[in-house]
Amino acid sequence: MRPRDLVLVGAAALLASVIAIPLLGNPTQASELPRPLPTAPEGETAPTTTEALGGTAQLSAVAFADPVFRKSEQVSTTGWTSGVIRGDIALSTSILDEIQTLQVVIDELRPAGNDGGPRPFRFVQRVDIGVGTPTFTIRNIPFSAYGYVVSAYAAGLNGNQMTVEISAEHPLVEDVQLAIMPGAPFSLLLRDQESNPITATEVRLIPSGSPLGRPQQHKQTDNFGSAVFQNLLAGDYQVAVGPTHAPLMEPQVLTVQSSGMTLRNGVPQPQGTTLVVPAGVPVEIVVTDSYGSPLANAAVRMQATDRKQLTMLDGVTDIRGHLRFARVAQGLWQIDVHKPDHDRRVSQLSLDGKQTPPDQLFQLPRLR
Repeated sequence: MRPRDLVLVGAAALLASVIAIPLLGNPTQASELPRPLPTAPEGETAPTTTEALGGTAQLSAVAFADPVFRKSEQVSTTGWTSGVIRGDIALSTSILDEIQTLQVVIDELRPAGNDGGPRPFRFVQRVDIGVGTPTFTIRNIPFSAYGYVVSAYAAGLNGNQMTVEISAEHPLVEDVQLAIMPGAPFSLLLRDQESNPITATEVRLIPSGSPLGRPQQHKQTDNFGSAVFQNLLAGDYQVAVGPTHAPLMEPQVLTVQSSGMTLRNGVPQPQGTTLVVPAGVPVEIVVTDSYGSPLANAAVRMQATDRKQLTMLDGVTDIRGHLRFARVAQGLWQIDVHKPDHDRRVSQLSLDGKQTPPDQLFQLPRLR
């Protein structure tokens, strides 16, 4: 072979070897499988306390994606002593500017008894907000026969929740779908016992129970007896009607659902309820016999005589001969008092709905 041909052949061989080296790579690295899910160390105990909502969680911040936990990898959970919850939190674009902190709260459904047993597991973890839907992964959740509630929390906004099982049979939950939503609109209608609107009346909604940190709400009813609250956080509220020093009724409890519970065509629908607030003034009935002694178990009926709708109030006197109607609306009323073996007595009463009338006295002589 000529020297020129030898040079060309040698150059071609050298070029082929240079190209082949990066294509082959390291055979050990090329055959690596995705790393398996780490098993909880023997005897490891997950943390059972955290700071209050809004504080710093004791676990590290979660990442936006963790391919280790994808179902397609068929991770073996053999030997696990604690579980993992993974999911995402949908955020409405209209509330992104309102979110200061985003957290996932894990609460065990174990009853909080006084039998000296372990306290229900509770954990709070902060979730980072970035591009795309926030995701979370929470490890070291003790197996429990009671199940867990997983909740999304952002101060001043509504978050939903899901119930999951973390046990030896179900150690890995990967499809938790949570959401943060704006406050829900809620309308409250006040009516008296005759369906008339209660106007220009103060209404206060006082948060009761969880979640904590919800503000009180104050409104005054309009000409239709309506008070509309635009952005209520989900939970129970006590409804106080009237001035603080002179409430018009006993506090009532209402429950507000998150806005995601009342969607119609993708639009949150207002929730609401009607409260009957007995209007009028108290009327005290006093019944005695002909000697002035209290007459118990006397039947008393008050019937309105100035309206088309039949309106009656009934009651019986107590051992002191007294009967009190707490709220009697304005108008003309007929009071009928009777008892077996005694005379019947009837009188008329006019009420203006503002001033409390004097006690209504009735004397029923015994029939001979």
